[in-house]
Amino acid sequence: MSNIQSVQVEHPCGLDVVRGVLVSVDKQRYILSVHLDADAEFIRLGAPVYVSLLFMNDAHRLNASVKSKSDLLVQLQVEQKRAGQDRRRARRYPLKMVAHVQQNGTAPVEVHLQDISTYGAGFRSLHPWEVGQHGTLILTLMGQQLPIRAAFEVRHCISTDAGYWRIGVRFIQMSRVDLMWLKRLFPE
Repeated sequence: MSNIQSVQVEHPCGLDVVRGVLVSVDKQRYILSVHLDADAEFIRLGAPVYVSLLFMNDAHRLNASVKSKSDLLVQLQVEQKRAGQDRRRARRYPLKMVAHVQQNGTAPVEVHLQDISTYGAGFRSLHPWEVGQHGTLILTLMGQQLPIRAAFEVRHCISTDAGYWRIGVRFIQMSRVDLMWLKRLFPE
């Protein structure tokens, strides 16, 4: 870890980023101590964050949560991947585009798609969704005649500082044709 030049701590929605320096690593408990260059409102006790450890020409990104905070010194608990645990089955691709979501036959509402894979997606919404809630994502890719429609279940909903909600969903049903399109455009 001595080759690490700096650390970047990022809000899960990617809206806010703060840089810092790695102070210490507790390999037994998976805890990183980081001295931040500036205070950031999104870094609060228990909040989920992404941590990028920046090596000379490479970066390694980890999921973590804020374990403690004292002024500009924070301790971050790195998520451990447990044996047999597969949090995501496919790579998520960053994607900035407008899509629509629909719930229980209501009129579709515009959202801002942030990332997508063949198994799920992340989007920003003006309104919160409840974990476990179902809906349908509707999006048009590559000038398709018919949009892709994927039924989903909400896996997480996080408030952002910008007044939006970051919604993570798992696809639970879609047509074979739509699944083939997603697999072709966003390979696993």
